[in-house]
Amino acid sequence: EEELVNCGKNCAGTDAGSCSGGWSDMALDHIKCYRVAREAAYPYTATNAACRSVAKSYGAYGWAQIGTNAAPPSNDMVKAALATYGALVTYVYVKNWGSYGTGVMDAYPDNDPAIGSWVNHAVTIVGYCDDRQAWIIKNSWGTTWGSYGGYAYIKYNHYNINKRVYAVCPRP
Repeated sequence: EEELVNCGKNCAGTDAGSCSGGWSDMALDHIKCYRVAREAAYPYTATNAACRSVAKSYGAYGWAQIGTNAAPPSNDMVKAALATYGALVTYVYVKNWGSYGTGVMDAYPDNDPAIGSWVNHAVTIVGYCDDRQAWIIKNSWGTTWGSYGGYAYIKYNHYNINKRVYAVCPRP
């Protein structure tokens, strides 16, 4: 995440964003066109800093949306994409996440009229737990967020988590 915050740009060279916000499509283009380092080589510090030159370990052949904006993917489609492509980028509705500690977040079901189809943050879906009926996500707010070292459980069909989901075709 830190490399994308500090260095991220799309293939045309347009800035992908900063700690104040950014654009996932541009960040994914950055991975495609420029590759990225391992997180250990460019650790997350949650700061806007000058881009550092480090060895690049990962790239992407491309990326694609799972489902469409008009027809978001089902939970089974997202699970199949996880099995095929690995971790997925998704957008979610975030409100009061700063106080998250433990357990399954379930405050805002997708059909809640208070949120409609609103999304305002990107996270990575890294797995799922059917026993908890929840996605396992990695947030970009660092390892001190929550009690799972920066990871959390989000109940299926909550926080608009399936509204916009993207898979990356990795390139070694």
